[in-house]
Amino acid sequence: MNGPSSPRPARPMSIKEITLAAEDFDFRTTIPFKYWARSADTLFQEATFALQDRDIRKAYQMLWRHSILVLTHLKTHPDAKLPENKALTKPLFDRQNKEVFGLLEELKPQIDRDYKEWQLMSASKQSEDDEFTTRPTSYNEFAARDPTLSGNAKILDAADNQELAVSLAQRDYKRRDAARRATRQAGVSAEEEQERRKGGRWEDWEQFSSPATAASEEEDIRRQIEATRRRLDGTDGGRDEDTFSTSQAPNYQGQVPPPRAPPSYSYNYPSISRPRALEWEASPLEPQRAYTPPPPQPPKPPKEDFTMMRQELDAAPPMRPSKEPLTSYRPPSTANTLQGGVPELPAKEEVMPPAAKERLAFKPAAYLENGDPIRPVFLPTQLRDTFLNIASDNTRRGLEMCGILCGRPVNNALFISCLLIPEQKCTPDTCETENESSMLDYCINEDLLVVGWIHTHPTQTCFMSSRDLHTQAGYQVMMPESIAIVCSPRHSPSYGIFRLTNPPGLPHILQCTASETFHQHSIDNLYTGAKNPPGHVYHSEKLDFYVKDLRPKRATWQYGRTMSRLNVMRSTAGRVSSELEAQTVVGHPTSDSREGELMAFPTNMLGILIALVSAFALVHSADSIPRLLKYEDKAKKAAEWSRTAEKQLWEIRYTVGTGFVGCLVSAIGGIAFSLVVPRGLGIFTVGFPIMLAAGLTYGHQYMRQFWASKPKVPMMKDFNEAISDSMMVQDMMNPLAGAWGLMTFCKLVGL
Repeated sequence: MNGPSSPRPARPMSIKEITLAAEDFDFRTTIPFKYWARSADTLFQEATFALQDRDIRKAYQMLWRHSILVLTHLKTHPDAKLPENKALTKPLFDRQNKEVFGLLEELKPQIDRDYKEWQLMSASKQSEDDEFTTRPTSYNEFAARDPTLSGNAKILDAADNQELAVSLAQRDYKRRDAARRATRQAGVSAEEEQERRKGGRWEDWEQFSSPATAASEEEDIRRQIEATRRRLDGTDGGRDEDTFSTSQAPNYQGQVPPPRAPPSYSYNYPSISRPRALEWEASPLEPQRAYTPPPPQPPKPPKEDFTMMRQELDAAPPMRPSKEPLTSYRPPSTANTLQGGVPELPAKEEVMPPAAKERLAFKPAAYLENGDPIRPVFLPTQLRDTFLNIASDNTRRGLEMCGILCGRPVNNALFISCLLIPEQKCTPDTCETENESSMLDYCINEDLLVVGWIHTHPTQTCFMSSRDLHTQAGYQVMMPESIAIVCSPRHSPSYGIFRLTNPPGLPHILQCTASETFHQHSIDNLYTGAKNPPGHVYHSEKLDFYVKDLRPKRATWQYGRTMSRLNVMRSTAGRVSSELEAQTVVGHPTSDSREGELMAFPTNMLGILIALVSAFALVHSADSIPRLLKYEDKAKKAAEWSRTAEKQLWEIRYTVGTGFVGCLVSAIGGIAFSLVVPRGLGIFTVGFPIMLAAGLTYGHQYMRQFWASKPKVPMMKDFNEAISDSMMVQDMMNPLAGAWGLMTFCKLVGL
């Protein structure tokens, strides 16, 4: 996969071939219904992106597969009649009737026309085509299964052009976002905006940027291509391989294009600033630029021929000649023109108008075990650490956590740009997403595809459990590029990127009917690594991404973070070493985050009770203060103020203040512990309850001894009521101290 760029297949796929490929998937009811509903949304999103890129064959395939899934298969699922699944099915049927049928009818004539034009233009050269088809290559055989590569596209290798791929993706993101912002600022309704997005009608991307900006971006891309080309030329000597060559030169009225002069090294490549529609009438099939051959030159390798041809295409257009069939064309000898045994397909150049801008596409990064091509996937390098930081609380508690990898396709490659944290319930061995509809709605509204998932193994090694394999099957059944990332921060290796083998992995998992959460499988080699090399996933430090957390923002949400340490220890003790099927052990705890929240119930209720009692005591303590002030005023007027009397009043103030401050701190702490249950064994979690319990106990003893020596004064109602209030506060401080001691115990055992 790291060699020179491959030629693009010439023959466009027919409707029959596209529909047969679309129907070639295995629907199994062993996969939960929600995954099939998610697959339908993914298919429609794939079609949406293909339409925006003017890749009509890819769009038709995805829409046809969507139709087969929704209309034929979903209703046969045993869980289809469940209320929650009916809610997922209704919008799928509505979309099928209102949008999918219409798009299929609109695209079919265009695909038929392209195919018939190819048949017409290739009829005069059937003998030459037969000669080539007797020597097919593996690339042509595999690429013929991909409708994207059968279109008007220049094929590049993602492995050799990673920086270019990321740069194109970043620019595409900016253009899409600019189009959306401009549309919304123009007052377009959300419904119309969605229709434009689904129909690919974002108008002209350049209208959202100045011409100078568009030209600058185009020039930047050209420079990047040339820099990559020079780097590769310096590696291979610029003679045998050409990363950007197509091994297929445009036809110039039956003449073999002459080579350029040896000293000239100037590379001009087609503009790829944005996708263009691949629609034309009969007349554009005529060459729009006449060719005037220069004096004969010595023969050159195909790479130099291609560069000269691009220079000639960029020349000023002379008079248009009449359209003539290329009956006189004969392909050159394979010894001079074929690279790596890949045959030329001249019919492709006849169908493509020479003046039209080519659509850039990256060739498959790898192939499945059955030979199907899979697109390259670009993954931000920093995403793993970001996810581990988010999951750190669960990891400390021994609980798994998962995130969804979302992105967009650009030039036949997938770029992960969003780490989506869904609602989920977590246990020491599993994590299950919830509220699928909110996740799907967000992806649709933000033009995102679900490319895979990432999850932690806080207590196990880095491998795919039987539960993980079944989860991955739900992702991979409709998008073969889907990946599963496993993070095991406490073991080595701590990180792995996997996919199911196909075959035997995916078919075996789809046919597995075992009902146990964890179980053994009868075969090995169910999954394999997906990181390049030799897989299809590339890391990129320059690829931007963001995090979207869909978990509810209520104060008491915890995805199992209050799980008892005893449960985690019991789970670890009951778990065998995590080998290939380590989790087949029966009797694993099945407690989830809901149990964790129930276990947090004592802490929450205790905090609420403490807050209420403290507030009640605080009210009485506050009432005693103005009464004491009135007593002081009367005492000053009744007798000469002495140092002894002043000292006694200050002692009273200290005593009342002790109760007031103690109850105030207790009330604030109770509110905090009732709303947000602290985690771990930190100073606030355990130290605060201990110190507050000790302080309240000391305050209770001090106030009890002080008021025991201060009898009530006759005829001093305010003073006597203040003493009564303060003594009531004193009595409440003792049980408050006990409650905070109980709170300390709860935090020590992990409640």
